[in-house]
Amino acid sequence: MKLLSIYKLELKRLMLSKPVWLVCILCLFSPLSGYLYYKRTWTGDAMLTQLYIAYPVLTAALVGSLLFGCISIYDAGRIRSYKADSIIASFISPVIYSTARMLAMLTISSMAAVICSLLYLPFTAVRLGHIFNPGFYLAYFFIFTLPTWCMSVLFVNGIYNITQRTDLSVILYALLCCMSLSKFAENNYFMRWLNPISGLLSDYFLSYWPLRIGLYTRIIWICFSAGLWLFSLMCIRKYQKNLIASIWKGIKKVYILILAAAFIVSGTCLWKHQPFIDHGPEDYDFKYLWDDYLYDVSYIDDSHFEVKTNPLHGTVSVRAEYQLAYPFRNETLLALNPGYKITKMTYDGLNVDYRTDKKVVDDLCCTYFTLPYTQGTTLVIEYEGMPTTENRFQYYTYARCIDNNYITFGEQGLLPELNVSNCLASTIDVTIPGKLSPYLNYKAMTDYTDNGDGTKTWTGKWENDFVDFTAADMVTDTLTASDTDINLIYQKDFEKTIKDYNVEQAICEAYDYCLRHIGELKYTDEKQLAFMQKSGVTYVSPDVIEWTEDYFPSYTSATNQNNIHKNDYIILSVVSKWTRYGGLRCKNEELWSSIGFEYYSLYRIQKEKYGELYVKKYYIDKWQEAVDSQSKKFYNRHPEYLKYLPERYQQSITAENNETNFCARLPLMIIKAEKLVGSEKMDEIIRQMYSDCISEDLLKQISFKDFLDYCGLSKEALSLD
Repeated sequence: MKLLSIYKLELKRLMLSKPVWLVCILCLFSPLSGYLYYKRTWTGDAMLTQLYIAYPVLTAALVGSLLFGCISIYDAGRIRSYKADSIIASFISPVIYSTARMLAMLTISSMAAVICSLLYLPFTAVRLGHIFNPGFYLAYFFIFTLPTWCMSVLFVNGIYNITQRTDLSVILYALLCCMSLSKFAENNYFMRWLNPISGLLSDYFLSYWPLRIGLYTRIIWICFSAGLWLFSLMCIRKYQKNLIASIWKGIKKVYILILAAAFIVSGTCLWKHQPFIDHGPEDYDFKYLWDDYLYDVSYIDDSHFEVKTNPLHGTVSVRAEYQLAYPFRNETLLALNPGYKITKMTYDGLNVDYRTDKKVVDDLCCTYFTLPYTQGTTLVIEYEGMPTTENRFQYYTYARCIDNNYITFGEQGLLPELNVSNCLASTIDVTIPGKLSPYLNYKAMTDYTDNGDGTKTWTGKWENDFVDFTAADMVTDTLTASDTDINLIYQKDFEKTIKDYNVEQAICEAYDYCLRHIGELKYTDEKQLAFMQKSGVTYVSPDVIEWTEDYFPSYTSATNQNNIHKNDYIILSVVSKWTRYGGLRCKNEELWSSIGFEYYSLYRIQKEKYGELYVKKYYIDKWQEAVDSQSKKFYNRHPEYLKYLPERYQQSITAENNETNFCARLPLMIIKAEKLVGSEKMDEIIRQMYSDCISEDLLKQISFKDFLDYCGLSKEALSLD
């Protein structure tokens, strides 16, 4: 009762304090700066949810934590500066008083967080319109902002209880904040307690993955901050004694020590065993997993996989059954995503002994096993867990995602890799929420069984080692360009944008242009291509192009980089099938890259459609402006001084120059070459380069010198300076 009574008094005192009111008001305004300043995710300001939920919430978490940290230090030091601590200690236990004061500040910070979230809810709802999800918005606020403010209060009170000095507490708290804001913690989800990283948010592929990892990291740091604060209770000065003597007195309350240790150990264990990002090295290891293993079996007759997803927990359970043509007779291995754990392995009903190496190599863990010496054929492997993301690619969080609205497994995200030379055929049964439409290797699955519990089990087949599975509320439009079928796959609510921007027409026009001006696309397995919308991670291969919502300016708050507008991202993706993935590959040099040909082709496509004045206004002039700006910069005019800059600044300048060179300077140089040799001659040159490349089976790469030789020009003739 004494603690409760003191808590009420402290809460009333804080609510009457003008500095506390000032901090609360500033905290209510803190999300405003997030609309303009805080940009920490890969897609920047392309998504409305990113712009109006992630940025404001993360800014509020950062600013509010600093404000409540400062007011907590001020409030704690005020009592000691007025010499009131000795008087208070004469009739109230310092431990009880410190606890009541901390709980009162936590209450104030929690109330401020709740009011702040409700204050911005109407504005966010209006800006997001029909894609607004109030549950997701509030959950995001209460997972990232509220716990971070509370952690700051716990850390500050813990530090002050130990030091009993305002100046020293400020220094230690500043160091703790700097650790979270430092370069060392920049790309680490778990180091950043003050400024948490948000996973990529999507407007239409709503996923709770960012909330899962956000909640997990907040729990870790709450454990650390609570453990520090509990330990600090034993450091509170008693009977005018120093720190060591006070600890000796306080340690007699064993339950406090046990609780503090329990919180610290819990946080450490959660950190060590986090299930979201693999625990492998950040650097790529090029060692091939099967270097020391010869193939023990010529092929697998067929394989069957039963996959059951659990969107609530973000986990999956798999039963993999292989029909072996010949049994393994030596110790062999299978490689599996580190997030999975094998629960059972049998060979014709007999248990198989296996051992798993916890070392992560290239986003895989190896399991070693030897089959019994029986004349069996059926190998069954059962495993379950949450697929992890590679440590060096922490931002690519949507590559493997299991949610009610979006399920996707990228490469190495679902099935094991066996040490075999060939697998003739595979079938898969996947159980997912009934409202989702599944795609296997970018083709819609059609066969399913309704389980009657809100889920459906879909069946599909494929005949190669690669498997990509995606499920969402999606639709497929089939286009035809030059006798080639193109499947345009996108989220159902995105249909209006597809029509508004004539995406289908842009794809067909770009495809036809490339056939006419470059040549027949050789490296396509069949006369069918897929353009599939995904969230976060995209790539282009001979048979598929993935694209994201940020390809379209209707979801962008500012001008895109490289002055890309309207359908240009889609057009560039189509052209890249020829320039990077279809044969016409350029050797990367300082002023030479396949990207330059993609932008040049974009210019030609838009010139054919809109005319000379249009491309001059939207492409040539803006590219020239970027080139002129690059030439005026100090370190480009005086490169001899660049070596004196820190390495990260050198890398930043180099990356910026490469972007300008490839996306602006190089296309202007190719346009200049076209004017010198003629557009028809340039088309012949490009077709010849493409023909020479594919005739050598992708071994040839065109260098800048090769291009000059094809054109019969010198490097000086294409100079823009």
